[in-house]
Amino acid sequence: MTENSAAIEEAWARNHQELHRNISLANSYRLELSKILLAVTAGIFAFTVAFPPVVEAGTDITQLSV
Repeated sequence: MTENSAAIEEAWARNHQELHRNISLANSYRLELSKILLAVTAGIFAFTVAFPPVVEAGTDITQLSV
């Protein structure tokens, strides 16, 4: 094995390890993102169920205040 091929293999191994670290980081990011989005949607759902809008019959929608 020549000196050049040993350097190439060492560089490849270093890049390979870097790639695996990045994939792990990406998977962790996606997992945390999905947990946060699930918590936010559950909070919005609970809020809308707990405080339903009260609209009486015959109310003009243009008169509703936001």
